[in-house]
Amino acid sequence: MQMVRLILSGLFDRHPNLHIITGHWGEMVPNFLERMDQTLGLTAHLDRSISQTYRDNFYITPSGMFFNAQLQLDMTEVGSDHLMYSVDYPYNHPTGAATFLADAGLSMEDQEKIAYRNAEKLLHLSK
Repeated sequence: MQMVRLILSGLFDRHPNLHIITGHWGEMVPNFLERMDQTLGLTAHLDRSISQTYRDNFYITPSGMFFNAQLQLDMTEVGSDHLMYSVDYPYNHPTGAATFLADAGLSMEDQEKIAYRNAEKLLHLSK
């Protein structure tokens, strides 16, 4: 709810370079992007749609919830440029953390973006 409230407030129109990292596959927001665009009717004052603002300004992590169906949904909704790998340690000890991306059927380029390149770029990390 808070992500949608931030979008509707116009915050990202005023600060288009602001980015937020979300956990748990985007906390269900990616599941409803098109529906929110269709039904919320509160966006006339915004420069972009809810879905476009979300795609531009939010990054999604799995937080250790390694479910291929959720990965595929988020790949469709935001693409590999806005996904970042994460675990939820010490709260969760998922199996397959080391192999999830390799086993997901992604290209090597997408695996690298999600595994570390997106974080390097967003967080201005240098090698």
